[in-house]
Amino acid sequence: MLNTLLGTKKQMSQTFVEGTRVPITWIKVGPCVITQIKKEDVDGYWAVQIGYREKRIKRITKPLKGHLKAAYKDKEKAARFLREVILTNEPKFKVGDVINVSDIFKEGDAVAVTGISKGKGFAGPVKRHGIKILPRKTRKGRRVVGCIGPWHPARVMWTVPRAGQLGYFARTEYNKQILKIGEDGEEVTPVSGFKRYGKVGKHCILRGSTPGSIKRLIRLRDPIRPKPTEIEELQITYISTTAKN
Repeated sequence: MLNTLLGTKKQMSQTFVEGTRVPITWIKVGPCVITQIKKEDVDGYWAVQIGYREKRIKRITKPLKGHLKAAYKDKEKAARFLREVILTNEPKFKVGDVINVSDIFKEGDAVAVTGISKGKGFAGPVKRHGIKILPRKTRKGRRVVGCIGPWHPARVMWTVPRAGQLGYFARTEYNKQILKIGEDGEEVTPVSGFKRYGKVGKHCILRGSTPGSIKRLIRLRDPIRPKPTEIEELQITYISTTAKN
């Protein structure tokens, strides 16, 4: 059974439950198209490839055009994102089927959310690893590592905090509760539209934050870790669309 869908992060907001502020994230989920089905007797395992969002057919290569021609009825469009989902048995759908968020998840479910975190560029060890800033009168540098290692072994160990890339990593948030699944984006879209996004269609509202920036690809799937029993079940009763960004 398919347990994964792709979406796009829209915006974060908040709600209040008994005087306590609860952060929420709006995500545009699906629809996803089945672009390929891998079979156990041919490929060695069961899997499906899903496509999300569309782009013009002239912007993809000819081999990819041949790969996607059976999945899209509109020959002028193709999938922008392709992801493979491994299954345990033979799927019940075929190439070209459209999968919506309501076909996989329901309100109250816990999901694991995977995305690419915000990139922060090249950063030093203080910001990247949180090491202590050295005293100003003892060393030439303050925002550096005091010692990068002993004489032997005669190399720098991988455990030593060093400067380098910070952010833009794949990160997974566990057990995010789905508060609402909607088919009509008009009921949740503010009058002025979502900031730097506009209006949306099918969507879901998650409790808490998700990695990445607005418009970045998000992957939702069944929970990887057991769901904590102390998670309180919340229910959204009213959504205001009069807010302005």
